Amino acid sequence: MSTKKKQFSGQVTKTRAIKIFEALGFKTAGKWDVAKLQRKLLKLDTLIEGTDLDKKNLKKVNEILSAQAKGRKVIVVDVEDVAAGKQREKEVKDAAAREVKRKADQKTKAKAKEKAETKKTAKKAKAKKTTKKAVAASDKKKKPGIDKFGGRTGTIKAKINAVLTKKPKTMQQLLKDAKVENQQSGHLKNLIEEGYVVKIGKGYALV
Repeated sequence: MSTKKKQFSGQVTKTRAIKIFEALGFKTAGKWDVAKLQRKLLKLDTLIEGTDLDKKNLKKVNEILSAQAKGRKVIVVDVEDVAAGKQREKEVKDAAAREVKRKADQKTKAKAKEKAETKKTAKKAKAKKTTKKAVAASDKKKKPGIDKFGGRTGTIKAKINAVLTKKPKTMQQLLKDAKVENQQSGHLKNLIEEGYVVKIGKGYALV
């Protein structure tokens, strides 16, 4: 069974090029960069005249000369530089991926914190409202003649309190239902601040 001969790729590693030129007598070839090695390869056919190369270097030289004779470009590649480039590229991609993950985690934490703060605020508001209602109920029991909003029986405030409902009523409706004439904006404002009443448009309603 015959083995197919591997075709020359047209690339010569920097290490192999250096070994070829060292074998040709260039003792400083190890200090040459890729560009100089590339230039020297163009003159390889004249540089090998009268030299005696070992089998491995001779094989590579023949491959290079054959490719050049056919008009193919032979390139010197630094394998270490290529590997280093790939490693740098991988590091950049990894760093970018870590940054994306960091921002995503940061966003998730911010949302969780915001949700927790909202829940905490709602809990405090509910507790405050419950406490006010409890205090109002307690005061009502301790002080006969005082309604749940703190209004003394028979006063204008108490009359306004008595006609407040879940359904919004305008100031005029409240005054009419309570059978009083004086505006009670200040009183209703206090009830709103204490969490008993809410203003909807021009109307006032129990919470």
